[in-house]
Amino acid sequence: MLAELKLRWDKTLSGYGDALLLATGFERLIQHYQEPHRYYHNLTHIDACLTQLEQIENQLDDPLSLALAIWFHDVIYDPRKSNNEEASADLACAYLTQCGCAQEIIAKVRHLILLTQHPSQPVTKDEEILIDVDLSILGAEPKVYAQYEQAIRQEYQHVPSILYKIGRKKLLRSFLARPQIYLSASFYCEREQIARANLQRAIDNL
Repeated sequence: MLAELKLRWDKTLSGYGDALLLATGFERLIQHYQEPHRYYHNLTHIDACLTQLEQIENQLDDPLSLALAIWFHDVIYDPRKSNNEEASADLACAYLTQCGCAQEIIAKVRHLILLTQHPSQPVTKDEEILIDVDLSILGAEPKVYAQYEQAIRQEYQHVPSILYKIGRKKLLRSFLARPQIYLSASFYCEREQIARANLQRAIDNL
């Protein structure tokens, strides 16, 4: 997977920065995403998001900014803290500035990363797709979704069981309370009902 991700990284940033800067940037991301406390928010999640984004690339207005947002949106992840998205956006902006990206692109990537702090209010089609891609696991087949729930519990193993169950049920119910979990037409048609069944099953099992 690492070799494929490196090819994707180089393709995404083709024309920005030199080979050394791209290599060191990739290594830094890998170090973050391979931190031992990550059971879900890791390279497998990034790979899955990029794969889905590539499958619908022809629907995107700005595939570059969306791909960059995917790469960086969980680069800083500490389940004990609430400012992960802001810290991830800061790191992305600093690195993309080094690479010589236009300020318009950098500002857009920052905005997109901050949108992944749920709940958020996406407005454009690209923003909706980014949120749907990030939440695509909710509409995965039940076995895969069950593995996701286990991984999230491992990331929050520092939280006592009773408190975790209360907080997790509150979060899952907040998704069920939405008129739509998925905002883009393709994700809604393919995953909405599966996601609702997964969420209700997870609540019942807590």
